[in-house]
Amino acid sequence: MLSKRSFSFYRLTALSFASLCAASCGGSAPVSSSEDLEEGVTGCETTVLRSVPPNNPSFIDTPVDVGFGITRIARSYCGSSCVKEKECIVKGNQVTTCVQWAPDCFGSFVEHVGETDFANASDATSSKLFLENNEGPSWHYLGCGPQAAMNILNYWGVNLSIDAVYRMSNTIYIKSDAIAEYPDDLKDSIRVMLDSYADGAFTVTRHSGVDVRGMVRGHLAYGWPSIVLAKGGDHYLTVLAWSAPDQYYVIDYPTSASAGPQSGSGRWISEQDLDTKLNPFVQAGAALVAGVGGWFDDTVITIERTGPKPPPVVIDPFVCGVNNSMFCCVDTPGDIGRCNDRNIRFNQGGTNIMSLGYNLRVQQTSQLGGCPDQPEQKFDFVPDAASGVGWYRIVRHDRSLCIAPSMNRSSPDLATIDCSNCLTDPARCAWRFTGKPNSQFKLQNKATNNCIYSDDGEKFENGTSALHQNVCATGSGSDINVQRELLILDDFGDACP
Repeated sequence: MLSKRSFSFYRLTALSFASLCAASCGGSAPVSSSEDLEEGVTGCETTVLRSVPPNNPSFIDTPVDVGFGITRIARSYCGSSCVKEKECIVKGNQVTTCVQWAPDCFGSFVEHVGETDFANASDATSSKLFLENNEGPSWHYLGCGPQAAMNILNYWGVNLSIDAVYRMSNTIYIKSDAIAEYPDDLKDSIRVMLDSYADGAFTVTRHSGVDVRGMVRGHLAYGWPSIVLAKGGDHYLTVLAWSAPDQYYVIDYPTSASAGPQSGSGRWISEQDLDTKLNPFVQAGAALVAGVGGWFDDTVITIERTGPKPPPVVIDPFVCGVNNSMFCCVDTPGDIGRCNDRNIRFNQGGTNIMSLGYNLRVQQTSQLGGCPDQPEQKFDFVPDAASGVGWYRIVRHDRSLCIAPSMNRSSPDLATIDCSNCLTDPARCAWRFTGKPNSQFKLQNKATNNCIYSDDGEKFENGTSALHQNVCATGSGSDINVQRELLILDDFGDACP
């Protein structure tokens, strides 16, 4: 009998003949022609069930895009179906026997007898199985979980060192030669590393209590190797091939100190040797708890590449996370989005907003400045929790005075009031950006829905004048009413302490 390591896929078809005959032909394995002459065998007729084309394939190869311009090969070895059958009357009973078989890659009821994922077309041609990838002499044992992750990442075109994989894994150190990892932690670490380093969109799933053979062979057919919790729950193995009825090709730790693919490092094991049922002695030795973290019988971690890598999500730091129609300040150095200790300046006319003091009106001035001479021109935008995400109080930097409309909300006037008054009427003190704080924006009040408005600001040359709130203009950018509402954040004078 051939050893497991020398098992040839080209024998798979032959091995399946006897088992398939009963299903496809309704009788036993083919009989020799001499048996036709036995006493009681009469009235034999031979029927051709299907024609076998020239170069009838015994397997189907499917290219698998794993990203980075790399193409793996998923090979499905076809089962056989009956080509020619013979019907005879044997001692008065009609008996049908299949007398010719051939590989059948397209029959609806013919199951595959093997699945293998190869590194490339060249390896598929030579039937060279996928091997572990060893980083070289720097490799050392850091647990079977990180090793399985390292092997699966290598299949998907990501070559990380065992130390790098270990740092991104949530392992349990028992002793130097025993480092455990729960299946859910292994699943999560693989997903993070694939998302970070691989080229594609991936789904990583932990399955437990499943038909391991069906789960593994089904994924191999798509070019998706799986990781199996094996050896009674004591070990992880990466499965790259399956052969009927119950043989699995697995890769594990490197077999030499040399860098690169290992020579003959993978091995074939039987389903019995795979041993996917948890062993209580393993549980005690590994300090793991059955049922915790996905540690169950018959556990498989599947990895599916569902498409190309999605474009990076453009995170706009100025868009509030809860309400995408609102814009937010961000705490960054420099001027980009900084909303503390700033001058608020009208884009049209170039005047600054200034506070005249407690319960006094807010005005605009062309005498631009900051500390120490004009602290009344420096403001902070303080998030207003009572009003919700994206709403701010506009507070003088040097004292607790907030810009707010009049108690008579129909009045266009604005003043700076004691911010403690905002506690009883939060909406009065709440403002939002209608544009990004690092560019042009309007400031709209929550209580009145009006925007801060510069009265004839474009005519300013010097001095100060009132500003008001007004119904937010909705015209085009050339509309003078729109222009009188546009603001920018700026810095004049020294920052205020």
